[in-house]
Amino acid sequence: MTSAMITFEYQGNGVAFDPDARMWNLNAMHQASGSEPSKAPRFWVRQQQTQELLAALFADETVSQAHSFIETREGRNGGTWAHWQIAAAYAHYLDARFYLQWNRWAMERAQQVATGTDAAPLARVAALEARVAVLEGRGRHQ
Repeated sequence: MTSAMITFEYQGNGVAFDPDARMWNLNAMHQASGSEPSKAPRFWVRQQQTQELLAALFADETVSQAHSFIETREGRNGGTWAHWQIAAAYAHYLDARFYLQWNRWAMERAQQVATGTDAAPLARVAALEARVAVLEGRGRHQ
């Protein structure tokens, strides 16, 4: 049975996390952080420091060699998806405040995994509530 995507909210934007693959949508992270276009995932992955991180992950025997570290997905949940360690580095690269929030999300998920609690439904409800609040805020200003 596959888990549903989990969407975290940041400044009115959703940031998708795939709990089965333990991967984050880098495009969504970029958009949510409000970073400039030059920090888009396609440019970041080409940087020497990013390439060094990928090489270190591939060489690390404690990380599953069968795991995909970066992949491109098509369709509704499309974009550049990355292993959580790569997503952490990307969050740090994007923006300090966004990085702090991303770390909260990651720690929250790690605690859920460690305790066996699945807060995915609660995260979806919180995401929907945040989205409704944003839409209601727009509706008042129009």
